[in-house]
Amino acid sequence: MIKMASKNDYDELNQYLKNYLGGRSEKIADRNTIIWPLYKYFMKILQIAILDYFDIEIEDFIKKYKNLFDRWILIKNSIESISPKEEQIEFFHGIISMLRDFSGDSRHTSNTAPPLNRMDEIYNNAIPFNKWLIEQGKIYTDFKKKSKLRDIDLYLSRYSNRLLNDLEILQSELGDDPPFNFLIKEYYDQIPQAKVQLAKIREKVMKMNPLEESDVIFIIECLERKEKIEAEKWALVARNRCPKCGGRIEPRKWYSPHPSDEPPDEVHWRIGCVKCDFELDSGSENI
Repeated sequence: MIKMASKNDYDELNQYLKNYLGGRSEKIADRNTIIWPLYKYFMKILQIAILDYFDIEIEDFIKKYKNLFDRWILIKNSIESISPKEEQIEFFHGIISMLRDFSGDSRHTSNTAPPLNRMDEIYNNAIPFNKWLIEQGKIYTDFKKKSKLRDIDLYLSRYSNRLLNDLEILQSELGDDPPFNFLIKEYYDQIPQAKVQLAKIREKVMKMNPLEESDVIFIIECLERKEKIEAEKWALVARNRCPKCGGRIEPRKWYSPHPSDEPPDEVHWRIGCVKCDFELDSGSENI
């Protein structure tokens, strides 16, 4: 059974990092071996932080937050909901992203390993990350204690933040002029103004000002319109039409260049628009 952590738990984890991992090594095998202990260390400190500070019940934690990045995004969103300008967030986001990529990268063999300078960066920032988590967790907890009556506002602030991110992703994915019907295109063209309003709602919560009914109504309307845009996007994809430019979506397969007297040894594929860079899937594999 998962239990809340004490100061001794943090101290034991830090000692484990120092003693077991042993620090810097130029050997490829050592670098590959150190990935999983590092991954488990970060998993553990994120677990402790979530359960100690970030308002997650144990049952929900067990069901929903089983990997490193899910745990980190939960904490990142929580910190950003009260401190969107916290300077260290993006730095540690990069550290977590590197560790996630290295731990899941099947290319690590006896001849390859994560770059030494990147391994050093992850290793050297493990304990500072732990200390930063505790500090941010305490800030978050204090804020919550002083703001019990503002729980709904905080939730809406976090939700607005996620909604803002979703709208930015849609804009990046669909460009300036997606081939939507008139009503959906009108919703899409209103995204820039919606983003400004969502940022104002988040700022209002930051300044301890209560949200008004009109703010809540706007968030709900914004969510409904985002869902309609996404539905239109996937309706076009279902008809093999590109939701970015209106071109045709087709699968394509090709082989790596190879001397003419030998068969190709690698196949590549892409499912996407023939006119623009919109893509559903791509990859390659050895034959």
